[in-house]
Amino acid sequence: MFSEITVYEVRNNKQKEFESLMQEIQTYYHSQPGVVEVKLIKQKSAQTDFNRVIKEADPEKKSHIVGKVIYVLCLEVESQEIQTILSKHILEAYGKEFLKCLSAPPKIIMGERV
Repeated sequence: MFSEITVYEVRNNKQKEFESLMQEIQTYYHSQPGVVEVKLIKQKSAQTDFNRVIKEADPEKKSHIVGKVIYVLCLEVESQEIQTILSKHILEAYGKEFLKCLSAPPKIIMGERV
């Protein structure tokens, strides 16, 4: 199994557009052979202090968003080759619209399941 985790910083005023694009992309992923799992997560809270984790405190709710919203895409596929093919297609099909929604380049982590 091969995984890709992508962190997107989306402009506040582009959330609906981004979520709409991601719905299309998720539909595409689910229709492709070799795709095991696709999840999109929108940040609602955060642990900003490790001591709060040790004390088992609840995460801090994000009471207001300044300029951006964080989304995380988790994609798991059967092989790195499949991930490469999917990524190329997504960039060609949605790249320009995607970039308009982001406040910074996405952060991408890729690797094999341990």
